[in-house]
Amino acid sequence: MRNLEKKLNLKTNYSSQIIQDELINICADVVKEIIVKDIEDVKVFGIMCDKARCYKQEQMALCVKYVKNLDVIEKFLDFIDFSKNQDAETAQSYDGANVMSGKFNGLQNKIKNQYPHAIYTHCMAHKMNLIVIDMCKYVKNPVSLYVHFSHPPKNQKLTEILTKLGIKHTKIIRLSDARWNYRYRNIESVKNSYKAIIQVLEE
Repeated sequence: MRNLEKKLNLKTNYSSQIIQDELINICADVVKEIIVKDIEDVKVFGIMCDKARCYKQEQMALCVKYVKNLDVIEKFLDFIDFSKNQDAETAQSYDGANVMSGKFNGLQNKIKNQYPHAIYTHCMAHKMNLIVIDMCKYVKNPVSLYVHFSHPPKNQKLTEILTKLGIKHTKIIRLSDARWNYRYRNIESVKNSYKAIIQVLEE
């Protein structure tokens, strides 16, 4: 008891990597337990997953989608074993890449072989992205503005006005059809520089 009391009285800030990792894993387990309990209560659910590269490492994000009290809920889950009840998984949704959506060799077919009721649908967010990409081909003015402000030699006036207004200059980067994080960064950049962009256009 005395040894235990001494250990409890020791000062610690729990900042070691091992303790931090353990705390994160405990929090993750608690969150997963809550999500799994929700899924067990509603009985049916769908899964969504997408792959992205993060510092030379391919990562697969796994989410579940279900309806609770008439509210559509989407939760990030990491990885989970669905083998206990094959009838529980009723849907699956991915992007349009053949490796995911392929009718014969795609992931959706492999999932369906194991879970026959898991109907595949093309992810609505990815479909909307394709629509926006196609639409931008016909809307010339925004494209011209993007080309103008993303080209450094034409950006000097914008930089000058941003400096005058005391606004931090964030670069408008080249867009990518597949990397959505670039779009977020560009939207954030335009939002931060909006007053300066309007002033450049007015001049």
